[in-house]
Amino acid sequence: MIGAASLAEAGASVFTARVMACHERDGHQRWWVREGDGEAFEVLALRQAVSGARPGENVLVLRSPEGGAWIIGVVGGEPEPAPRRLQEPGGAAAELVEDEAGIRLRVRDRRGALLFEHDPGTGRSTARVSEGDLDLEVAQGDLSLAAAGRLHLDADRVSIRGRRGVNIDVDGGAGPSGRSRLELGPDCMRLAAHRLFLVARDTQLLSGLARVSVDSLELGARCASAAFTTVEVAADRLRQRVNRSYSYVRDLLHVRAGRSWTEVAGALRLRGATATLRARGRVKVDGESVHLG
Repeated sequence: MIGAASLAEAGASVFTARVMACHERDGHQRWWVREGDGEAFEVLALRQAVSGARPGENVLVLRSPEGGAWIIGVVGGEPEPAPRRLQEPGGAAAELVEDEAGIRLRVRDRRGALLFEHDPGTGRSTARVSEGDLDLEVAQGDLSLAAAGRLHLDADRVSIRGRRGVNIDVDGGAGPSGRSRLELGPDCMRLAAHRLFLVARDTQLLSGLARVSVDSLELGARCASAAFTTVEVAADRLRQRVNRSYSYVRDLLHVRAGRSWTEVAGALRLRGATATLRARGRVKVDGESVHLG
């Protein structure tokens, strides 16, 4: 038996770890163990001191300064119930575990990490990838994901790419008011919805040509500012209601109308460097008093 003093002098460390899985490779029994919440690592048995350590048991591990690790004893812990197990030579295994929680089907990799678990009692299946990537590829045909409930995607970044387009449909019930559709094509985007709500702190729209066609338009803003090079407005009727209106025209103000009628409740004042009033017919000025000059 190796003494604690000699181990300390050699620079080795001794600690307890939990057995996660065991397998045989190159004619030697090997175990995957984990210290606390750390990563699982592979160990051997020191001089056959331990040959029956089972998953779930706590073992005493000796680690050398060079990085080698060996099991030197079993120190306690309750082993996991003996599963019905199918194991390949590299250590990956499928097992059927039965305990007080019920029966579960588990698939583990060669390090003992859980890859897949199915609980027949609840009907819940869980697939896990502890490290690396997970690829789903269909060489020919379609790939469908269907769920009676919700589909959740949770990641640091989500990317969706379609070579010919991406469609998102929401069918909330009968009638056009219960359906929404978003179509993304190579050169266009279409959005169809009964109601559209857009909330943003800052909004920027850059377009070569923009067309807006609506049956009724209502705009409300605390402060609005617009800058145009040319503005053309064509309307059957234009009605404005404001408390105060100020117009500043630097060069020319030209109004052409079939008829013009200005009604002012208070005072009307026209002022200019020169003034010309010309009419083809009669000019009438009516008031209680008229002052000229």
